[in-house]
Amino acid sequence: MNKENHERLSLNYRRKYESARSSVLIMIIFTIVNCAMLLFGSGSYFLFSAQFLYCSVVEAMFLTGKLPAEVYEGTEAFEFFSDGYLIATGIIVLAVLAIYFLCWIKSKNMHHKWLFAALVLFSIDAVANVVWFGFYVEDIIDYVFAAYIIYSIAAGLIARSKLAKLPAPIQAPENEFNNDFAFAERDFSYSDSGSDSSDSSDSSDNSDNSDNTDNK
Repeated sequence: MNKENHERLSLNYRRKYESARSSVLIMIIFTIVNCAMLLFGSGSYFLFSAQFLYCSVVEAMFLTGKLPAEVYEGTEAFEFFSDGYLIATGIIVLAVLAIYFLCWIKSKNMHHKWLFAALVLFSIDAVANVVWFGFYVEDIIDYVFAAYIIYSIAAGLIARSKLAKLPAPIQAPENEFNNDFAFAERDFSYSDSGSDSSDSSDSSDNSDNSDNTDNK
């Protein structure tokens, strides 16, 4: 593999790895924003977040009676949990997000084991969301985005593995032509000096012959 192809593949693999790290960071930010908007009573929701963590906050707010009154219409009466349940859930969610953030920081400079840890955590989140809260067709877009995040992180890890196995570039000899040219110059110089010496010897022979003729 020449140097140009090596640099091109190396740059491509590094970009995929950094793209995976960006996916982790965006997921962390959007999850925090979604939970904050939920706590402040906003009905908006951003995709590209950790669904199980978000739904856990929704469930905690429902069980503690913090959601709007129309949400409870048509449901059986039950005793609300204390606010401590919501606080405990919030602390757990923040702790998990802190682990995600630690994975993002530590995965810098191709420390892929931390990125793999983030992949495992998010895969557990995606599976737990379906197992615990159920599968709903209306949430299909959320599932698609969760699958994309998993794919993005996995692609980054694969790129990191390929980068580690990338063979070293083959350095073409730079002075080969110059060396040949130098040898050629030396050969020509030898041939020129030889021809000069032969010419001088021929001229000296001719002068001797002319002297002998004059003496005769």
